[in-house]
Amino acid sequence: MPPQATPCSGCGARATDRQDFGWHITCLHIAGASAVRLGLAWLGVGPSLQDRIEIATPLTSLTRLREGLFLMQYGSSPYAGSAYHAAPLLLPLLGSTASHPILYILPGLVADALAALSLAHLQRQLTRGSTRPAVGYSLAALYLWNPLAILACCGGSSAPLENAAGLFALASAVAVNAPFAAFGIVCAAYLSLHPLTLMVPIAVYGHILLVKDNTPNIGLYWYLFTQMFPEFRIAALVFLHTAALLFTVPLSWRFRHRPLFACVCQLIINALFKPYPSIGDIALYMALLPLFTAQLARLQSSLFLVNGFLLLSGLGPAMWHLWMHVGSANANFFYAITLLLGAWQVLLLAQLLGATLECDWQLQQASQKQPVTPEVTDPRGPQQTRSYPP
Repeated sequence: MPPQATPCSGCGARATDRQDFGWHITCLHIAGASAVRLGLAWLGVGPSLQDRIEIATPLTSLTRLREGLFLMQYGSSPYAGSAYHAAPLLLPLLGSTASHPILYILPGLVADALAALSLAHLQRQLTRGSTRPAVGYSLAALYLWNPLAILACCGGSSAPLENAAGLFALASAVAVNAPFAAFGIVCAAYLSLHPLTLMVPIAVYGHILLVKDNTPNIGLYWYLFTQMFPEFRIAALVFLHTAALLFTVPLSWRFRHRPLFACVCQLIINALFKPYPSIGDIALYMALLPLFTAQLARLQSSLFLVNGFLLLSGLGPAMWHLWMHVGSANANFFYAITLLLGAWQVLLLAQLLGATLECDWQLQQASQKQPVTPEVTDPRGPQQTRSYPP
C-alpha cells in the first residue's frame, strides 16, 4: 500500500510551491522593469533627467561623476574642485559606462535587481512558517515599478546603489546572517554618511558635514544656508546633523521588539535631514512600507497623505520650471514645496508611530485576555516568547 502524505507534508509542499512561484514572478518583474528602464534610456530620456534636482544631488549626480573622471584622466585629483564629492571607488567602478548614452544605466539596473531580490528574501523570512500566501514578492514589484525608482535609475543617480546596499543589509539582518548584514552596512556607509564608521576620508564626508555646496535640491539645507548669516552657520550645522541622530536611540529602545519598523522610521528621518536628499531616498522607505499592513490600515490621514504626495510630486517640478526656465517665480516658491515635502514626511512618520503604538496596545490587551496563544514562528529564532508583526 503506497504511503500517504500527511497534512503537514502537504502544507509544506504547497508552501514550497508558493515560494518557488514567487521567485519566478520576482524574476519576471526584474526582467520587465529592466526592459522598461533600458527602453527609456534608449529613447534618450537620460540627458533630461541627469540634471534634475529631484534626482541628481552633488553626491549622486552622473554629471559630477563624469567631471571627476575627466579630472582623474588628466592627472588631477577629482576632489580638487567642488564638482565631485562622492565615494572614490565609484570612479573606476562606473567609469567604463558613465559616458555611454545608454549603458550608463547598467549599474542602476544591477542595483535595482539586487534591491528587489533583497526585498523578496526579506519578506520570505518574515512569512516563514505562515499558512498565508506569500505576498511579500509584491514588495519587489512595488520597488521595481515605483516611478521614483525608475526615474532615479534612468537619471544615472547612484542612489540605487545605496538603496541596494541598505536593503541587502536589512534582508541579511532579518535572516540572522551577521557577515552579510555587516557587508551591506559597510557598503552603505561607504556611499553615505549616516553610518559613522568610515568618516576618515574628509574629502568625501567633510563635504557632507560642512554643506559647502548649496545646489538646490528637495532637502531643507540649501535655502537656509544661502540666506543665513555666516556666524550662525556652525550652530545650524550642528543642530541639523544632530537632529538625524537624536531619534536613533529612542526609536531603537521603544521599538526593540520591532527592529525592522525602527529601521524604516530611521530611513524616513534620514531622508528628512540629509543635506542632499533625492527621490531615491523616498523610494527606499516607500518600498518597505507595505510590510506594515496593520499600521497602514490604521492611518488616520491616509487619503490626505496619498493625495498630498501626488500634489507635491507635481508642484515641485512645476515650481522649478517657473523659477529656472520661465522666470516668473523665485527660490521661495520652490523651497516652499520642499518645506511641504518635509512636513509630509513628518506627518507620515507621526502617523506610523501612532498606528504602531495602537497595534502594540491592542496586542497587549489581547494577550492579557488570552494568556495562552499559539506560538508564531519568528525568523529571528525560537528564543522569543511573544511574537510581534514587523
